[in-house]
Amino acid sequence: MNEITIPKLNNNDTEYVLLEWLHDDGAEVEQGAAVAVVETSKATEEILSDRGGILHQGLPPMGTCAVGAVIGRIFATAADYEDFQSEVPAQDPGTAPAAAEVVITAPAREAAARLGIDLSRLATLGKKVVKAADVENLAAANPTTRMSRMQRAIADVVSESHRQIPAAFVAMRVTADPALTAAAELTRVAGETIGLPELLIAAIGRARAKHGQCFSSFAGDGTIRLADGAQVGVTIDTGSGLFLPVVRDADRRPVAAIAAQLMNFRIDALRESLRAGDLDGANIALSLHYEPDIVVAQPIVFPGHGCIVSLPGVLAEPHGADGVTRYLNLGLTYDHRVINGREAVAFLRFLKTQLEDAETVTSFASGPTATP
Repeated sequence: MNEITIPKLNNNDTEYVLLEWLHDDGAEVEQGAAVAVVETSKATEEILSDRGGILHQGLPPMGTCAVGAVIGRIFATAADYEDFQSEVPAQDPGTAPAAAEVVITAPAREAAARLGIDLSRLATLGKKVVKAADVENLAAANPTTRMSRMQRAIADVVSESHRQIPAAFVAMRVTADPALTAAAELTRVAGETIGLPELLIAAIGRARAKHGQCFSSFAGDGTIRLADGAQVGVTIDTGSGLFLPVVRDADRRPVAAIAAQLMNFRIDALRESLRAGDLDGANIALSLHYEPDIVVAQPIVFPGHGCIVSLPGVLAEPHGADGVTRYLNLGLTYDHRVINGREAVAFLRFLKTQLEDAETVTSFASGPTATP
């Protein structure tokens, strides 16, 4: 017999929700096959079987499971599975509590997700079958309803950032016309949608060679943890939660590859199919507030990072008799224990110089080796 246990899927959660089993109880599964899907605060993740055999489901769908919990078992033979079934107690140690036996209809689950009500609260209604109307009545009776799992995870990160990181902020004006003009040409040539976010990720990657301290993090005892590459986390807000997927090795990739990766992340975020591996490993972040009339943005520094760049909206001002100059206020929130103001300004000035030179922006198409 081999136990199916829950691994540590991200650093923010201590428990997850078992969404579904991918095989029937008693079915034969192959070694390495995905047998279940669990939901973390950030994404969904498949649980794999370490060996082949007969599956025993120990936890019903929508049950919670802590890291290291046993959610099922794999038996070598059908006879072993049947012997276990004949001896299993009424409440298998791997199963969910009795509250998980309440039937929650699909419309009720959708209503709970929309209203931010944890499914475990529905067991307190005293109903065998919970319908959408029951969820809506619960929300109406208690307007201070519990936040969704996603929003609670975001709240934890924000609280930890404010508690641990003495942050400072600086912003610098960047003329946007050269980058926007070059982006249009790069889009035409590369066949990928390339805009200021993609160009800024490329520029951040190229900054690591000269400004490696901005990719480091505070390690305590008078030391900082240095990074060996530019792993740029990019904020994506789909309306149902904030995600930070990681564009890896931005210091070694051409801008078209960065654009393709970022587009895939946007699609996966909308489909809620981002994986835990997409969200781990960033050593710097880019916060996108790329909407009209956003003058400046000051995001938090994510725990484990040294700084975060913020890209606000493009603004316009009259220039000459009939002309207009487009610009933006590029921001940097930084951990003052790791980065001093002088270095923060130098880092922003490097990004400004990159984006304001159309020839340099065009060179992003060939990768970092073409950068002067």
